[in-house]
Amino acid sequence: MEKIIDSLLLKLCNRGLTDQEVPWLIRDVLNTLNSNSVFTLEHLNWKLSSLGWEKNLLDGHILELMLCLIEDDLKTTPQGQMVH
Repeated sequence: MEKIIDSLLLKLCNRGLTDQEVPWLIRDVLNTLNSNSVFTLEHLNWKLSSLGWEKNLLDGHILELMLCLIEDDLKTTPQGQMVH
């Protein structure tokens, strides 16, 4: 998991994000995914842009890394408990 996080941070920092902004971006991606049952990379980038993020911030590789993180987090979060 650490390799995924390091790779994601490196790619996003190379696109001008700070390490403090990455969790906000992941939150915005997750919120967008939760509100749409079907999405494309273009739609996701458009939605992020409308939220103030740089245009075309995500590429396929960055999105895959985020989805791996999100999926792993869902696997390790106990069901039935709210996480703050």
